[in-house]
Amino acid sequence: VRYQVVTNFDHQGSNPTGLVQGRDGNLYGTFQEGGRRWEGVVFRVKPDGSAYSVVYDFGNESGREAAQWPQGVLEGKDGTLYGTTRLGGIPAGDEFASGCGMVFKVNRDGSAYQVLHRFSPSPDNGVAPWAGLVEDSAGVLYGTTLEGGAHRGGVVFRMNRDGSGFTILHHF
Repeated sequence: VRYQVVTNFDHQGSNPTGLVQGRDGNLYGTFQEGGRRWEGVVFRVKPDGSAYSVVYDFGNESGREAAQWPQGVLEGKDGTLYGTTRLGGIPAGDEFASGCGMVFKVNRDGSAYQVLHRFSPSPDNGVAPWAGLVEDSAGVLYGTTLEGGAHRGGVVFRMNRDGSGFTILHHF
């Protein structure tokens, strides 16, 4: 097995948190830090390392809804990118003053960004998703959070691609 550097992301972002190959052949990923205000980006790059571009810059948002620190994306069966952010949305005390995280979707061209779920510290929700999502054959999304839930140890959750049907499957 040979290891080869395909591209160097100097000054474009730091802390990459995921990478997937889309059906269009491009690689899509996230930088936890990067973009206009260094709050994270979804990016696209060709497999040979060329044609890097920002798909979505979380630093363009402002206020309470501002998402921060994306944790990876997946391309859904519908061609849309789905992901999580560790912060943003509903604030909760000093530790999560900038929000408890969100599930979002965005088109591969950066259009139609939408928040699908806002996490909160309530017992029937989670806090701080620390990983991306997976999708089953029916198009249902699954993920985990680092904290929150009934025992405050995180949760496994599922939801539909339109944001409906959010359900906790397991409380840690």
